[in-house]
Amino acid sequence: MNKIYEKNRKHYLKNRNRIIKEHRAWHEENKEKHNQQKREYYQKNKKIWHKYYQDNKEKVASRVLTYRMEINNLIKLKKECKNCSSKIDLEMHHEIYPITEIDIIRAVKEEKIYILCKDCHDKHRRII
Repeated sequence: MNKIYEKNRKHYLKNRNRIIKEHRAWHEENKEKHNQQKREYYQKNKKIWHKYYQDNKEKVASRVLTYRMEINNLIKLKKECKNCSSKIDLEMHHEIYPITEIDIIRAVKEEKIYILCKDCHDKHRRII
């Protein structure tokens, strides 16, 4: 792991509540500026997102349904990385992209959908 990233992560974890409080205060004071930045970002990336969605409709549908099922406790995923047991910067990894609830539940049981930390997920992407 990158030394600068590790240093920043330790600083954030140590000062998390203060950072979040300051972040929210800035957004309250600068609502219009923040909304303008969000609009500009959306306009800049709208075509990219639309093209990705058009090219990968089934992947997007599978990801959305899986996240909704996890939020509604229809599936249980461990809250730690499968490879290194880290509990920080977790991401869901799909080996397959099922589009029905029954198939998603089956994929979770067969460990085709699981949790990885950001570092392990990036390594896994490079291997494939």
